[in-house]
Amino acid sequence: MSLTYKIILYPLLLMMLQLSSFLLQAKGCQLPNSMNGLTLMMPISEKFSYSRTAGNDMIEMTFKQKSYYGSGYKVSYGFIGKYSYRKLAQNVAQIRMRETFAAKVLQYNLYLVCENDLEGYYIYAPISVETDPQIGIMIERYIIK
Repeated sequence: MSLTYKIILYPLLLMMLQLSSFLLQAKGCQLPNSMNGLTLMMPISEKFSYSRTAGNDMIEMTFKQKSYYGSGYKVSYGFIGKYSYRKLAQNVAQIRMRETFAAKVLQYNLYLVCENDLEGYYIYAPISVETDPQIGIMIERYIIK
């Protein structure tokens, strides 16, 4: 993603998160204080995939204290990574990810916006991607298992 797009898209993304946070607070959902021990189930649309194997699949990511393991259901593949987690509001959190996927390093942010305590939507925002073609921001649903 070029610097010009990052300068334009990231402020828009943050404004959208703040608006979402404000609108969804009335529903009273609460994101966890930590991801340690939790599992996220997340679909990846084919049009947004960063790999031919990841597109149109369901990803399961299991978190430990500072690391995670992920796998897909459609095709047998796995990936590992390190992360940091912080709540931005009661119903919005940021997960900074750095993972190894198919011998490549991916760095991105996942923003979680809850609709209830176990589900909502996530926003994928790449920081750096070594794979081609590089994708932009993706919004999909998640479930905490």
